Amino acid sequence: MGTRRAEGAWPLKELDPATVVPMLQQSERIRESDKYLSFSIGSDMLGDVLMDRKDVFHHGDPIVAQCTLNPPHEDMWIECNLHDGDGRILDRVGQVADRTMLRVSYGFVLPESLLPGQYFLVVRSGGQEITRRAITLVSR
Repeated sequence: MGTRRAEGAWPLKELDPATVVPMLQQSERIRESDKYLSFSIGSDMLGDVLMDRKDVFHHGDPIVAQCTLNPPHEDMWIECNLHDGDGRILDRVGQVADRTMLRVSYGFVLPESLLPGQYFLVVRSGGQEITRRAITLVSR
């Protein structure tokens, strides 16, 4: 577009400073919570996708907690912690989600030593709680 013409390249035109200043400002950070699309809990996966969703489990049942991420996002450390009804952390699991990942999954098994009742799976990222889901442990 004009670079191979006899007169040479087109001369550059100076932009209006009111147009340039916003372009050079530091971009706004994405809120931590906006990097997450959903958080689901179930027990079976098909490939890397959670197949069923439920929130009632028995001792020994496998539990899969899955976060679906909104791209684009940076490389992140994401935790999924199991809390009891009083807020105490019973199990802490984390992993790196690199910038190409769309999902992260965490596996849990509730041991016989836990009393039936309500527990919570809590997602933490960037030093803050993103979301939590209640699960119920029932006796067989």
